[in-house]
Amino acid sequence: MAIAPTTATILVWNGSQSSDWNTQANWTPNNDPAGFGIMIPDHSSAPNIPVFTRWGACKSVQIETNGILNCASGATISLTGENSVWNCESGGVFHAGNSIVTFSNATEIQAYSGSTDFYNIVLSSGTVLIMSANSRIGIAGVITNNGTLRTVFGGENTTVEYEGADQTVVIPNVSTNRY
Repeated sequence: MAIAPTTATILVWNGSQSSDWNTQANWTPNNDPAGFGIMIPDHSSAPNIPVFTRWGACKSVQIETNGILNCASGATISLTGENSVWNCESGGVFHAGNSIVTFSNATEIQAYSGSTDFYNIVLSSGTVLIMSANSRIGIAGVITNNGTLRTVFGGENTTVEYEGADQTVVIPNVSTNRY
């Protein structure tokens, strides 16, 4: 089950001009992705696959089945929305490279669903990120947790996999099911 972003306006990748995330004409409707929910459709529906190349923010990211989002080396995406801020449907792909994905909203709960391999993840101060039932997060780099990561919510199974070498594994608080 896909969780749709809750923002009032969603930009859908059309890739009509290039693979550059920051080119407004690559989005429908044409706009800067900062401040919007982002939807990455099946890659066969666009002539170019999006590449996130530097620092930027958006409310949420939804990668649909067969959708692909690439991150350039050193890129940082900050997710500032509430409720469903990251959803990667079955068959959707996020090529993280050595990027950083920051979950950043100290006033509203953020939710994560799907299965995604990240490189670095940051939870900003005050952020509460809840993993939805049967979701999975893979971490090849580090997790910097200045907020709260709820890996079990409502008794459902979730998975956090440490996939890199020489990582510091964050041990959850067993009594609260939180990191």
